[in-house]
Amino acid sequence: LDERPGKIPTPEISRLCHMGKSIDSYYTQSTCTPSRASLMTGRYATNTGLNFAMFPGAVNGLPDDMMTLPRLLRREKGYEAHAVGKWHLGNAQWKQTP
Repeated sequence: LDERPGKIPTPEISRLCHMGKSIDSYYTQSTCTPSRASLMTGRYATNTGLNFAMFPGAVNGLPDDMMTLPRLLRREKGYEAHAVGKWHLGNAQWKQTP
C-alpha cells in the first residue's frame, strides 16, 4: 500500500494489512445493485438473487432471511444503523427497505 512508489501514504491501513491479509485485486459488477448486494451481504451477487440492476417498480429484493452487515453489527455488537443515499436492494414491500 503506502510502500509502493507514487501511492498516497496510508499508515493505519498498512498496519492492519501487516497484521492480516492484504487484498489488492478488486472485481465488481457493472451495475449498482449487484455490487451493493455483495457489499452489504459479503456474498457474490449471484448468491443474493440480485445479479442485475433493479429498475423502478421491480418487485425483487434481498431475501428476508439474508444477513447484511448492518443487521449483523446491530445484533452482535449493539450498533445502530442508519441508511443514507441509494438503497437499490428492494423497495416494493416495506420489509425490503432499510
